[in-house]
Amino acid sequence: MIDPEFREYGASGREWDRESVLTVVFAADHEPLDVSDEAAVRLAEDIVLVTYRTRRRERTTLRSSIWRRDPGGPWRVLFHQGTPVPTQM
Repeated sequence: MIDPEFREYGASGREWDRESVLTVVFAADHEPLDVSDEAAVRLAEDIVLVTYRTRRRERTTLRSSIWRRDPGGPWRVLFHQGTPVPTQM
């Protein structure tokens, strides 16, 4: 589901590629996220923008992903960005 040309700008400020994301996702200690507020908008025939909110422990992050589908192929995530939500005082 991850496009070979995948790029991510993470909530940490780090830039990720496909291989580095797969390493983290399949790590034994990878902690799952609570996901909410999912939405999708079709930008073109085979391109969709997906937005959602995640929470892990006390950290909330706004997330957006661009998914594309080659003709006749599966949907794959091409780009992802995470933006941390400031902690309220």
